[in-house]
Amino acid sequence: MNVLKQTALTYLEKATAKRGRILDVRAWNPATIFEIDLHLPETNMYKWKQVQHMKVKVANGVYRDYSPAMWDCETSTCTLIIDAGHEGAGSAWVK
Repeated sequence: MNVLKQTALTYLEKATAKRGRILDVRAWNPATIFEIDLHLPETNMYKWKQVQHMKVKVANGVYRDYSPAMWDCETSTCTLIIDAGHEGAGSAWVK
């Protein structure tokens, strides 16, 4: 990635990104579907009245859109279901 693009991404991440922590990853059978429990302490899920989507950084300068399947406002956690049955940065990240 060129320096200008990396600098722009770094600036954008600092301005808009929120940190989260993966609590658990469960592989379904067959292991091409993964269920991830994600803690997002900076996110106010009480405002979520419909399914949201979020950009997740899966590699340097690479983002994927994921939609939480469930969320718990009180604990600021949500569950992502990710299909990793193909090649790509998101599949490599979740595996």
